[in-house]
Amino acid sequence: MTSKDKLIDRFKSLPKDFTFEELVKLLGLFGFEQSNKGKTSGSRVRFMNMDNLEYKGYYGTVEYSKADNCLFGKVLGMTKNSITYEGITLDELKSDFEAGVDSYLEGCDELGVKRGYPSILL
Repeated sequence: MTSKDKLIDRFKSLPKDFTFEELVKLLGLFGFEQSNKGKTSGSRVRFMNMDNLEYKGYYGTVEYSKADNCLFGKVLGMTKNSITYEGITLDELKSDFEAGVDSYLEGCDELGVKRGYPSILL
């Protein structure tokens, strides 16, 4: 059993003595980095997966389709709606992601519908 597996098993057992340093290490194994705002963040700490796109508080995946030879993704944490995007280059993917989020927000505003916000914290 690797040290990663041991740390995951320890976390799953919900120990009362799981330290913040262990949490930082565990999340780091999955590509998350600690991201504090300002010089001091107090007790609020955010972990961001640096492999995801971010725009206006919405986070999206970056995936590759070998069959279609393109990049694609979807906004994470949307429970009732779906925002998807694609592109040949990372710049195209990011542009389509941002356009998709903007289109979703504009559509909600035009229809007077409450905006859906991601139900996850990254």
